[in-house]
Amino acid sequence: MTTVTRHALRVYAALSGLKANNQNGDVLDALIPFLEPVLAAMHGTIFDGGLLSLGVQKIYGWRFNKDVAESFTGRLLAKGYLERQAGAVFTVSFQPPANADGDQVEIGQVLEHIIDDFEQFPPKITDLFQFSLDRERLKDILIRFLVSFDAFTEEAFALHVERIRLGMANQAVLDRLEEGGRPLSREEQYLCARFVNDLVKNKSEFVPHLARLASIGLLTEVVDDFVKPTRETKKSDLTLILDTPVALDLLGLSGKEACEDIANVVTSLRGIGCNVIVLPVSVEEMSRNLESMLSQPLGNRHGPTHSALMKNEINEDFVRSVVRDPERALQQFGVTVRPIDLTTTPSQTKFFDRATYDDFFAGIRWKADSVDAREHDATCAALTMRLRAGHKSADPLTSKFVFVTTNPIFVDYARDFCRKNRMINDRQTPPVIIKRELAMTAWLRTGLVREDAKAKQIDIPRGHLIASCERVLRPRKEVLKAVHDKLKEFDPERAQQFELLLSDQRSVERLMDETLGLERLATTANPEMLLEEMRNATASEVRSEFEKKARVAAQRHGQEKRELKEAHEADVAEAKRALDQRDAEIETLRLERERLRAMAVAAKQGEVDRVDNLISGSNRFVGRLEKGMTWSTVAVLAAGATGSMIGLPQTAAVLTAGVLGVTGLYHTVRELQQKPKIGFQNLLDGVARFRLRRGLKALGLDYSKFEDTVEVRYGRIFWLEEKRAKLLLTDSNGLVGATTPRDLEKA
Repeated sequence: MTTVTRHALRVYAALSGLKANNQNGDVLDALIPFLEPVLAAMHGTIFDGGLLSLGVQKIYGWRFNKDVAESFTGRLLAKGYLERQAGAVFTVSFQPPANADGDQVEIGQVLEHIIDDFEQFPPKITDLFQFSLDRERLKDILIRFLVSFDAFTEEAFALHVERIRLGMANQAVLDRLEEGGRPLSREEQYLCARFVNDLVKNKSEFVPHLARLASIGLLTEVVDDFVKPTRETKKSDLTLILDTPVALDLLGLSGKEACEDIANVVTSLRGIGCNVIVLPVSVEEMSRNLESMLSQPLGNRHGPTHSALMKNEINEDFVRSVVRDPERALQQFGVTVRPIDLTTTPSQTKFFDRATYDDFFAGIRWKADSVDAREHDATCAALTMRLRAGHKSADPLTSKFVFVTTNPIFVDYARDFCRKNRMINDRQTPPVIIKRELAMTAWLRTGLVREDAKAKQIDIPRGHLIASCERVLRPRKEVLKAVHDKLKEFDPERAQQFELLLSDQRSVERLMDETLGLERLATTANPEMLLEEMRNATASEVRSEFEKKARVAAQRHGQEKRELKEAHEADVAEAKRALDQRDAEIETLRLERERLRAMAVAAKQGEVDRVDNLISGSNRFVGRLEKGMTWSTVAVLAAGATGSMIGLPQTAAVLTAGVLGVTGLYHTVRELQQKPKIGFQNLLDGVARFRLRRGLKALGLDYSKFEDTVEVRYGRIFWLEEKRAKLLLTDSNGLVGATTPRDLEKA
């Protein structure tokens, strides 16, 4: 285990202790374990801050100067690492802490589980590069990646030592120290970033530990540009001036993770009163850069905004809306544009005049191909110093204005330029700071301990770690160009297929995995294999998504099937209960209908019987009447025929003879006319109908109901049997004659 890894774990434990004790301790004390290897080599010698700083530079690569080292004197003395001899002279007396290994138990165990996965990870992402690294080396590169050391190269360190001109004794101390300043290679960085990204997605239980280790990288900013206060701050009037890339991050145009990273920082600093602005020159650069990217063919686009578009984290319409009106987009995120340029506020020009601006511009060595970009950076530095109006402070949060950028070269140049021109001293905050330092300031100064639910959303170390991984994994145009050129040489049609695959994020990610972000791994021997991997990545991802959706659909279908079966069984049981109840109700209704039917039949039969009696009585009466009429007629005829013989008066005999004559004549004429004649039948039929109507009325029955059920023949009333039977079988409700449940339901 290297010195870096060993002491990174010590710092992890120290930070955990500070958090557990509600920050009852100076967070800078957590960095002392990093000084112990140098102190051990200096044991028994006079304490020399310059030697301590060189030792720290050799092992870790920090810009740890003599002033920084000497500022730790009080802390080292309090912990017993130094003994006072006389005045300001101290002797190093180093004894390893008793708990040097015990406090690493927690993270050590967790780290072993993480390395178990890390050992199996490289073959999963690439076949082009073979990592022959043991567990300890994997552990070291992962820790070094997490703590984000910007280590000096050996050549830079040698030049620095030569300038110091150490004595032989001091050189002997340095020679005993382990060389720990070798920066990670690009493939090591890519491997670590890819692994951390995978853990974040698939094993979130490890993320808090990774974030705690990443917080060490923020702590190194304290000593990288010393001396920043570390006490918690409740109120600040600082105004943050965002560089173009930082503003794009905040708008989400650099991807989700970069947005969350800077949003966490800005949110925590706004909580103590800080303001956020952008200068007009940055707004112009923002529109210019986005428009330039959008104007390129898809195969030639690159950069964080293009990566975010590829991942569907933003859409192109939103990007174009920002191009058209960046000020409005910034305002929606609470960022205002300060209307100021080099010609405004002449009274502040003295704090960074035109001659100073020209001198600053002339020294810019980055972005050599863009005059606009160099003018932008020079203008932002000049305006920041003018806005400060001569205000100076060692505390970033009381520096009035700071310009936040992602360009470390710009930060170093601006700091050195301002110190050289006596605008600030070595300990005062320069006008330009790196975004990482702003994150450190937000993390330390707005409270190391965050236990409340709202504050848990502001996890600066975690967001910083994930955003850093995203930046390392971002597709590099050099790799894309190298593969495209090799394919074009091999087969122009394959180059066209490659250009089409560049529109799919899964294909691009697979290409970066195979090459580890190294253009040198894209050789003339493997372009076709890389193209096939890109094609398979798309198909594999689609297939994986389809299988996942199919599994989810199958599970959902199975659940729905079980639920439907249970619901069906419940419905069947409920239906059976309903049918049983319905059958019982129908049976009750059927019995009731049968009872009503019997009653109706009895009532109708009684009604018909009464009518029968009426008809019988009427027929008897008509029979007697007919006999009386017949005998009366016979008597009249006999009297007329024998009237003179029996001594009837002449008048009676004549009248009788006349009646008989008229009657005979009437019948003769009607017979000749073949027309109906009035006789006994007519009289008897009328009497029968009269008696029937009167009798039914007396019985309380409706004559019309029975009128068509009988016929009258020669004064006698007869039933029409078919209609009489129908009268007995039917009633108004259909009860009579209904003998089945279906008949009852219809009734």
